[in-house]
Amino acid sequence: AAEAQGREKLLRARLVLKEQLVPSAGEVREAFLGGILASQNPAAKNTMAAASLARANLLSSSGVAVEGALAPMVLQQAEDEEDAQAAAEAAEQAAESADYGEGGGWGECQEMCPEEEILLRQEEIGGIHPFEQDWETSGARREWCCTTFHRLAAGNAIPPPERIRPIRTLIRTTNYLLTELLSRKFLRPDGTAPPFPKAAGTWPNREGPPLMDLYNFIRDRLRGVRQEVQQQWSGRTPDNAWRPLCIDAKRAAVLVFERCARFHILADHHLCELGVRNLGPILATFDAKQNMEQCSKTIVTLNEHYEELSREGLSCAHEAEFRSYNMLIEGDTSLVLSLAAQMSERLRSTSHVRFALRVISARETGDYTGFLKLLREANFFAACLMYRSIQDVRADALRKMGLALREPSGQALALPLADLTRKLAFASDEEAAEFCTYYGLVCADGCVQLTKSRVLQQADGFLPLHRSPLIEAKIKGLPLSQIVIGPQPSFAPRRRQTSLKRVPSKPVAESTMAAAHLQPAPFSKAPSRAFGATPIFKTAAVPAPSFETPAIAAFVAAGEVAVSSSAAGPGGEAF
Repeated sequence: AAEAQGREKLLRARLVLKEQLVPSAGEVREAFLGGILASQNPAAKNTMAAASLARANLLSSSGVAVEGALAPMVLQQAEDEEDAQAAAEAAEQAAESADYGEGGGWGECQEMCPEEEILLRQEEIGGIHPFEQDWETSGARREWCCTTFHRLAAGNAIPPPERIRPIRTLIRTTNYLLTELLSRKFLRPDGTAPPFPKAAGTWPNREGPPLMDLYNFIRDRLRGVRQEVQQQWSGRTPDNAWRPLCIDAKRAAVLVFERCARFHILADHHLCELGVRNLGPILATFDAKQNMEQCSKTIVTLNEHYEELSREGLSCAHEAEFRSYNMLIEGDTSLVLSLAAQMSERLRSTSHVRFALRVISARETGDYTGFLKLLREANFFAACLMYRSIQDVRADALRKMGLALREPSGQALALPLADLTRKLAFASDEEAAEFCTYYGLVCADGCVQLTKSRVLQQADGFLPLHRSPLIEAKIKGLPLSQIVIGPQPSFAPRRRQTSLKRVPSKPVAESTMAAAHLQPAPFSKAPSRAFGATPIFKTAAVPAPSFETPAIAAFVAAGEVAVSSSAAGPGGEAF
């Protein structure tokens, strides 16, 4: 009864607004989450004004005329956001090379590694890492040495200023690790191999080390960089003097944390085949859990810096991007909604945050079609984070297919692996067969025999996780250094062609046809949540929207629209 009432309210609201676009599943999910956020946000006081603006956005997105002063308001808001984004990016680029003066931190070490530490490490066996060795003598090469991470135990004092690097040096260290070292060829200018480092003899490619070796070294050195940034962020020196960072230094420090987070997200996907799931606990060299812990800590600290700069009246160009990454990492949906409710309206209306909310909604409601569609639309880093949930999404899809698809005789369907590969974004038919076999499904003659069981039985052990060509295609063969540092590959979601011109009134016959087109499905039977269920509305010939579709959250907050979700994908897409 509640679902039927919700459909009636949504239909009535659409007809009142003269809306001729059938609401898609993506819009319904966005409205559902937006309503929760609006109800949790204490700043959402003027609900009627917000509802009016949402009406204008909704109408303009589908080509319906917007009268009065709301139309220029909508356009001006978009232009202001683009101008603010461009200004923030320019300010960050200027901050990276600015003269910080006395506001660049209280650290005094101008080298990437203090001389005292280099001397101590040279006395230890293996103290100088192969990436820091001179190729001819195996001794320490000063310009390649970087400070190692030193854990500060409880009660230990912060190192003196001469052993701490200022913000300028920390930026130079980060850029060295993520650009020069990642792209370095370990060969002489004439192309011959030097005698050192000795470890190069075990590398598959003599030109450069495996990414796993680079990851272990860079991860440790970046932890040291982040630690020293935090020690200087508050402005308090070890002798309790006051040396605050200037605004440009804080902006540059934020860039350091953003690049560290991107590095960990990139490693999560590029090194996934070296983890426990593929090689077992003994042979595994990559710990995905520890890597994601470091990524989470980095982004949490980054969000704290965003908040502090926001209180000072400053905005960061990539804040919305990393806020969305934080939401995608978090597995607790209630916590994700709480985080989003605490954001400003400016952040919640950005494409990155709205996209993350749609991903969370698709994941929680079991809409695997919508989830995989969003995976194809996502930028590289968002797709890497989404890929961490891909096994659960695919398993749920297999279960729903087995319950929904039948032969005329009532027997389970033999589904071609090629169709399954396309639908669930596998890299190959072989990977799809491996996945199905792990869940106890029989694969033969290029098909998988689906089962009616509501619970799939997993095999013992782990299901191997493979790198996704779909995700790697998003970086278009760019070098790793450019992926982490930038400029980033363009992330341009598909936009609808909108028009704010007056639409001529339609004859009565056409209006009647439009109303008939919006006729909801019969209410005699509750809509099924199983795969392949009939969508709430008849959605034939309706284009699937991008996540740039304006939210109708204000309608939900005002109590004018009730929504319901189904297992069908965006636009009512079925298998």
